[in-house]
Amino acid sequence: MDMGLVLRLLLIIGGVVIFFKNLFLMARKHIGEEFSVPWTLLSVLFVLTGIFIHPYKMETMLSWPVFILILIGVAILIAAMFLMTGNDAEMNRRIIELEMQTALLNEENIKDRKRIRELEKMLQNKEEAEKK
Repeated sequence: MDMGLVLRLLLIIGGVVIFFKNLFLMARKHIGEEFSVPWTLLSVLFVLTGIFIHPYKMETMLSWPVFILILIGVAILIAAMFLMTGNDAEMNRRIIELEMQTALLNEENIKDRKRIRELEKMLQNKEEAEKK
């Protein structure tokens, strides 16, 4: 089998896999739009490159073992980037949740301080009344 044909098929299949993996992660709310759009563009780029690229005589530049190692390395990099994207999206969700909790605690703190001031004033008034 021709190495150029294998490259084209792998690009098309890889693009489709990335697209559906991205769609699945977005549907399950593991990643948001800000992470989904670049992955969708990358998958479309892979498919279009696989369709329109016409590498010829790759066997003269690369041997099959080197070609396979490069493909494995690229697959590992893409998988690692997907994992990092998912982790980053999860961290962003946690940060937003912590910001909301911090805002609620801040509101409670303000209310508690007002209540403490009111109680201190009442105690001060009571002490003044007892002195008279």
